[in-house]
Amino acid sequence: MLTVRPIAIPADGLAASRGGGLERTMDRLATGLRIRQASDDAAGLGVAADLRTDTRSLVKARNNIGDGMSAVHAAEGGLDVIVDNLQRMRELAVASASDTLDDEERAYLQEEFAQLSDEIDRTAVTTTYGGESLLARPAVDILLLADVSNSMAAELPVFAAELPLLRDRLEAEGIVVRMGVAQASAGAAPAGDPLDGNTTLAELSADPTDTDAALASLGVTGVGLMDPYTAMLDQAGLTDTPGVDGPETHDFGGPAVQKILIYASDTGRETALTPVTESGTASALASGGFRVYATTLVATHAAVFDEITAATGGLTENLDPAGANVSGLMATIGDDIIAQAGRTSEFEVQAGIHDTEHDLIGIGVPTDASIAGIGLDTVSISTSAEARAALDALDEALAVVGSRQAKLGAAWNRLDEALRHNEATTVALSGAESRIRDADMADLTSQLVAQQIVQQAALAARAQANQLHASMIPTLLG
Repeated sequence: MLTVRPIAIPADGLAASRGGGLERTMDRLATGLRIRQASDDAAGLGVAADLRTDTRSLVKARNNIGDGMSAVHAAEGGLDVIVDNLQRMRELAVASASDTLDDEERAYLQEEFAQLSDEIDRTAVTTTYGGESLLARPAVDILLLADVSNSMAAELPVFAAELPLLRDRLEAEGIVVRMGVAQASAGAAPAGDPLDGNTTLAELSADPTDTDAALASLGVTGVGLMDPYTAMLDQAGLTDTPGVDGPETHDFGGPAVQKILIYASDTGRETALTPVTESGTASALASGGFRVYATTLVATHAAVFDEITAATGGLTENLDPAGANVSGLMATIGDDIIAQAGRTSEFEVQAGIHDTEHDLIGIGVPTDASIAGIGLDTVSISTSAEARAALDALDEALAVVGSRQAKLGAAWNRLDEALRHNEATTVALSGAESRIRDADMADLTSQLVAQQIVQQAALAARAQANQLHASMIPTLLG
């Protein structure tokens, strides 16, 4: 019997067009990617992944630069307002410097001058970005009001030693510190004044010389007879208490400054020298923006200060007879001041994508543009002589603000250049990734055509072979 076998037609072209070449080409054309999985190109995929990581990070860095430029813009806006106010203050000083005005007319000018000063402080405090202060560096005024009666002999040296340590700690945190010292005891006041039993030993100052000398001079003076409420309000400059040495005014800072009173005593309220009450004292000090820390030796006397410290956000501490817990009190005060302080370090923009100094750009904020920060906290135009002196001070203040505007302008320009460099780098890395990962559509199209021709030729050959096979069967069988 005759056996008829199909003619074997090589199908390499057809096989090549399936599963391997044609299918892969169609997949790449459909997705636009040359590498979809590691098996496509393991090394290329790793490089492309790194490039994509850098590209995405650069996009976020661009956003950071934009935020930095916005912060600079906000700070510049605040400084522009401050310059306008300073220019008006100088106009008022020029007017007040003339002897053609009388005291009443100068009082009008001084009132506007003071209001403009307050507005500069308000502008400095309220110029923020993302909740961070831009024009007001953190500052604190701390006044120690010490009971110098005989029973404080052991505690006064401890307070005198701890206060400079507190100042050093705060300054190390970048906080501007002014300190002052006063003593409370009717026996220590001039002529034993019974209505104002307190004396200022050192005015608030950033120079530690006077403060340290005053602390070293603290010593007991005999039996005390003082009213802490009167003493606090007097030293804070909140009451006009009649007396030889009052009222005390320390020029406590404005809204950008934390105002701290530390009342160091081993008793409570010894006697009521004036009608002032604890509630009234608490309300006045809280309204004035003060925070009060008070000590007492006798626990039952703590209520003398509790309402005041609670209203002002301070603390009442039971004092150890030897002053052993003063260090803890000072540490608590320092913690509170630091917690409530604003930003102490310069804003740094993460303009790059790595952890190096070259990836950070400082933008020069926060900068202290408060009245104290530009040197105008003690300036007045109440007299013609003061007004003439104010002219030089105002010129210096304008120069200070101008230099800070220039620094911000330079920071803006640097950020703008960094943004351009970032954008160019992003485009370059994105292009590099594309060349590795993306498919070459023109090349794939030509491959597709070639593979389709091979497939069609293979199918045609197979069809012809089958047809030839079919036509030969009858001949062979016949």
